[in-house]
Amino acid sequence: MGCHETHLLPNIYLMYGEYWYQMLPEDFYFDASEYQDLSVCALAIMSNNMDFFLLGNSFLKGYYSIHDMQDGYLGLVPHATSKKDFAEFGTIPTDVLPAAAYG
Repeated sequence: MGCHETHLLPNIYLMYGEYWYQMLPEDFYFDASEYQDLSVCALAIMSNNMDFFLLGNSFLKGYYSIHDMQDGYLGLVPHATSKKDFAEFGTIPTDVLPAAAYG
């Protein structure tokens, strides 16, 4: 898939707390070419061997975030020009996805 075909990718939804948050294809798939000519694309999601994930700029794009360290609170809401949906309340999934095959 080329960088010009990101519109064919589905949205990704991540659960934080009890809410589902949206990642759009342009958040996690980007032009990584030296001259920004769409010749090299990269995925902005990496695996790790930890029991936690770091959600950075790719996840936060399109959201206004509120960090309250005193009360241990993180609030996320789409900003005024965001194309993202508001977070939706959901239940924690119980299905286990099969491991991805590499090769």
